[in-house]
Amino acid sequence: MKLQEITLASTEYSRLYYRGGEFSDGAIVLKSGETVSFNTYFNCFSYTKYLKYTSVKDVTFSCQIEGEARAVLCVFDGKAETVICSATAKDGILSMRADITALPPRAILYPVITAITDLHFTGGTYNCDNAEPDKIDCAIAICTFKREESTLNNLKILSGADFSFVNKIYVIDNGQTINADEHSTDLISILPNKNFGGSGGFTRGIIEAHRGGHSHVILMDDDVVIFPEAIERITAFISLLKPEYKNTHFSAAMLPLSKLHVQYEMGARWNGHRIQSFKPNVDVCNPVELVNNLDEDEVEYGAWWCFCLPLSDVDAFGLPLPLFIKFDDVEYGMRCCKNAPIVTMNGVCVAHEDFDKKYSMALDYYALRNQLITLACHKRQTRVGAISRLWKCTVRQTFLYRYDALRLQYDAFNDFLQGADFLINTNAEDLNKHIMSTAPRAVDLGSLAEWTPNMRDNSTPKKVGLFSMLIHMLTLGGHLIPSCFLKKKPHAFPLPDANPFSCYLKKTTIQYQLGSDQGYLYKRSVKRFFKCFFKSIGMSFKILFTYGKAKKSFLKNKEFLTSYKFWKKHLEI
Repeated sequence: MKLQEITLASTEYSRLYYRGGEFSDGAIVLKSGETVSFNTYFNCFSYTKYLKYTSVKDVTFSCQIEGEARAVLCVFDGKAETVICSATAKDGILSMRADITALPPRAILYPVITAITDLHFTGGTYNCDNAEPDKIDCAIAICTFKREESTLNNLKILSGADFSFVNKIYVIDNGQTINADEHSTDLISILPNKNFGGSGGFTRGIIEAHRGGHSHVILMDDDVVIFPEAIERITAFISLLKPEYKNTHFSAAMLPLSKLHVQYEMGARWNGHRIQSFKPNVDVCNPVELVNNLDEDEVEYGAWWCFCLPLSDVDAFGLPLPLFIKFDDVEYGMRCCKNAPIVTMNGVCVAHEDFDKKYSMALDYYALRNQLITLACHKRQTRVGAISRLWKCTVRQTFLYRYDALRLQYDAFNDFLQGADFLINTNAEDLNKHIMSTAPRAVDLGSLAEWTPNMRDNSTPKKVGLFSMLIHMLTLGGHLIPSCFLKKKPHAFPLPDANPFSCYLKKTTIQYQLGSDQGYLYKRSVKRFFKCFFKSIGMSFKILFTYGKAKKSFLKNKEFLTSYKFWKKHLEI
């Protein structure tokens, strides 16, 4: 059985695929004496994952060559490279076998090929003969909203791939802008859907996959760059799981398009306050980091840019909560993966545009409201914790002069405090339109009289000293300092670097998007600051007296909100 295929590509990040030789016409070309190694992110073999979770015990590497070559199969444990076997071949198949049960407990496996004569390497595979795959049937569910170009491009890529276990692709079209008659095939079903956000789209995909009798579903964003081999590796791995790991989930890592060699995330968890991304900022061109990538963290959920789950989850835990967008993947992971492993692996990933370039203040409403709902449903927050969260929001937004944006935080608390009835009875599509229309909107920087291009500074912010932070807090973010002491010259900084100290002693700030020419103009207002301050006091009392009732409401109705009965009515299917 094929476990993994060598993938080749012509790219500035060739070290993600191979080291040595030249890529030409789909092959690696070597001159006599030259060597190519596959100790790379996409082409090394993470055998330790197979040893733990599957029945695989031996692996054979086979490749097709034109010319004569000597090859060795190596392991690298982060310190030294060790040759475990070798072979020589000419014009045909070169093959080497390894008993992976005898290999180091923490290392990667890969071939190194040296040309004896001029050589063309046209491809290779890691195979296994000692394990029989289960008869799994996997579907892919893509949620999209008015991203026709990227969605159709991804469908073209997926349709052209030769998958062993993927038999259906559901495209949940929340924007209803893709012609279903034109683009639906035996493999692809385009399903118009109400725009109830990512949670509505992905839940519809889960429902369709479950009704279609599939064993697994892979949830995918519409705007990711897909590596089809990653899908094949996920499903091949899932098909070979040991009986005790049949409920395993698989989370693809994410590589940012701007720096494809720097890993953004490989699984994550949420501590109730902050998302902890595992293995961020890892240079995956470094073989040492590929070994470190094997280490297993306490992964609590996998983001739904590419996440495989067994559909037995639906029978055991129900469907996702109707959160519209943000935290649906976090909450579902906390619920379904509490006692089930989430596997990650080198070379199983998608590429995605940097999230720093996609920031929208409207998302702050969903992030806060859905965090509150998730914490309530999982009994992980008290009313004191909710009040503390309110004041953290108040301090952050007012110290950044985002007085208008703070309205969204109050809306999030008010809607949460209505309990589960708010989710049951509110038209999520209409609510989203309201939020989008009332949220502060970014404007073109060129339209701001205060803006000049030389204000853009993407350097890392300087660390703030303890004394400065103390003065900052005692003066309420500088709001108690007379305006005559403020710097009148506008100050600009990128949104991802925004922190409560960013606006200190500044009268006017421009907070701009990275990778675009848009941003927000904010000015200090003592009057608006104290208006927000007193409103937060009032909201604190409201939370104090009504939080318990809201929490009980979500706990009481959680099973209904995640049921087929609710979702079929909600989505009108």
